[in-house]
Amino acid sequence: MFKLKTALVLALAALLVLSSFTPVLATIDTSLIDKGLDKFNELSPSTRKEAIDLLKTYFKSSGTLEVLKQDLPSALKIVLGDDYEAQLEDKGLSVSRLKSQVDELKSWSLEDRMALIDKIQSGDSEGIADLVEKYENTVAPSEPSGGSDTGSSTSSPASEGEQEADSGQEPTPAAAFTDITNHWAKTQIEYIAEKGIIQGKANGIFAPEDSVTRAEFTAMIVRLLQPEITEETALPFSDVAETDWFYETVKTAYAANLAKGKGDLFDPEGKITREEMTVLIARAAALKGKSASVDTAEIDRLLLPFKDKEEISDWAKTETAAALKLGLVRGTSAELFQPKAEATRAEAAVIIYNLYGILNGESDTTTE
Repeated sequence: MFKLKTALVLALAALLVLSSFTPVLATIDTSLIDKGLDKFNELSPSTRKEAIDLLKTYFKSSGTLEVLKQDLPSALKIVLGDDYEAQLEDKGLSVSRLKSQVDELKSWSLEDRMALIDKIQSGDSEGIADLVEKYENTVAPSEPSGGSDTGSSTSSPASEGEQEADSGQEPTPAAAFTDITNHWAKTQIEYIAEKGIIQGKANGIFAPEDSVTRAEFTAMIVRLLQPEITEETALPFSDVAETDWFYETVKTAYAANLAKGKGDLFDPEGKITREEMTVLIARAAALKGKSASVDTAEIDRLLLPFKDKEEISDWAKTETAAALKLGLVRGTSAELFQPKAEATRAEAAVIIYNLYGILNGESDTTTE
């Protein structure tokens, strides 16, 4: 988690460099940039290296740049504090401008995005200015839907891949995962990673059999659905602070009625169980108009094949049955559901893949 925050610090520094640059005057306001770089330079060499690797993952494709846009508020709070909006305004900047800068980076070649990171590390202002001027009048490519609509998209995965190729982007980090070559969920992991919905744990590593925290899976759901929240909602969870990387994610999920927590706790670092993951995915489908109605008899019928059906919590049975009916989830075998088992990253990727397919009119679901 700490290394992710350091990557966000450097990512913010990169965006502040770009947004503070004025081509006409060829000058850069470095006061905000220095704040980010000072924090970054306080880290040990090994931590800086790992943070840079994570930043390079952010910069690798249009999809991962979209993830960076979502993570920007967390980065701003880390670097500038709670009053980051006022500090940006003093410099003639805003969060929306920084997000626009992320969109502009989509038009850059991968080579130049990586060069930007190198030049920021070395403090090469002239080199940074040259890169900015090179793309000054370039329009960012349009993005595929990424599963954020309600299933009205008519584009297929193939056509989305063609759009990505046409934009001149290099293959996404999914292609570099060296630990899923022979994994049963390889196709689903790569497909969803290309959408920017899931990420690797380190450069080239997906860790498919690692467990998933409740905050991590909630982030996957929010990235997929991108729910629009029209009203501010106060979080009731005492274990979620505004300085946490997952604060905005949990706040969005709670406001959308996806995440309900455990009383006054959300347990963000707790390992999500298969039944918890299933309930969340069923709610996510319902939020996008893809719910499945099940009565008591149908719940019993859908759960009947599983010898461990009595282990499924009462609060989870209805949504588990609905998820089974929709094809979002299946048992770990024909006879076992293992509701209390910790979900793996591979299982999370597959269940997200299944929901993505349903929302986009595809029916290819996978046993997870």
